[in-house]
Amino acid sequence: MASKKAIVLVLAMVVILGGIALTTEWNELGTDVYYDETVPEEGIPFHPENGELAENSINYQLFENYGGLLLVLGILMFGAMVAGICISREEADSDD
Repeated sequence: MASKKAIVLVLAMVVILGGIALTTEWNELGTDVYYDETVPEEGIPFHPENGELAENSINYQLFENYGGLLLVLGILMFGAMVAGICISREEADSDD
């Protein structure tokens, strides 16, 4: 019974991940990124001065444009960690 639920969950996650990958605008990736050739002497500021992220920053690109994709990947990775822990506990119990 649990394996059927796991299969349904995995299929649902694959469908969601595929839907996000298909609806993401991949053609525009990296076209509007312009960087200065020099880095300021004080370094690159962590916080933006006007309170908003620049659209060409990696933070904006990752979390604003690909947030859904990262969320699904994070859930999949969490599931993989939990599954690894469960498998290692089962092997430890059967070793006795």
